[in-house]
Amino acid sequence: MSTQAERLAVVQDVDLRIIRLQKEIQDIPVRKKMIESTCEHKKKDFTAAKTVVSGKQSAAKQLELEIETVNQKIRKLREQQLQLKSNKEFKAMEDEIRLAEAEIRKIEEKELAQMEEIEQVKHTMGSAKHLVDRADAERNSELAALDVRNAEISAELERCLAERAEKAASVDPKWLMKYEPLIKGKKDRVLTKVERGVCGGCNMKLAPHVVHDAARGDLIVSCSHCGRLLY
Repeated sequence: MSTQAERLAVVQDVDLRIIRLQKEIQDIPVRKKMIESTCEHKKKDFTAAKTVVSGKQSAAKQLELEIETVNQKIRKLREQQLQLKSNKEFKAMEDEIRLAEAEIRKIEEKELAQMEEIEQVKHTMGSAKHLVDRADAERNSELAALDVRNAEISAELERCLAERAEKAASVDPKWLMKYEPLIKGKKDRVLTKVERGVCGGCNMKLAPHVVHDAARGDLIVSCSHCGRLLY
């Protein structure tokens, strides 16, 4: 017949499985949040690129308006030039037209640089969109996998809890009263074997009488160093 300590060791094995499963269940929402966060970061990169493109396109349109305004000025000067009567006035008007044309060339250079920047940002935006689409697909796949895993863990946890209740029924309540606060606090092995006179938990040497009492298996014996139960 097994000792109380051996029966409790069986309960502990089940409890450790339960602790592992509960931890994994608790981690699933955190993992989901991390997945969503990664996807959101990629969406923000895409949105930022779209905003930059929109701003540069607006700036390019403004440059086009400036060019048209200067062209209108040139046309008006040309009309006025036809009404001039002296060469001096004509030459002065021609100089003013040349300055306006030079202004147009400068604006066109700015517009060309703006369009080149737009193409570069559009390329970045395309890459960002590809990353968003891939992140969306990966997110959906990973979230679905986590949902499946959550269902599997929940089912396994139910089985373990039922097994735990069955195994614990064979353990003396006094042992359980001593053991359960320890396992809840440490969430790790709190009942350990004595091997060669040493505690299997903290590896500290035990007094001979402690080793003797632990070997019986029917006495509740604790390690004087770490407080674990011994058998």
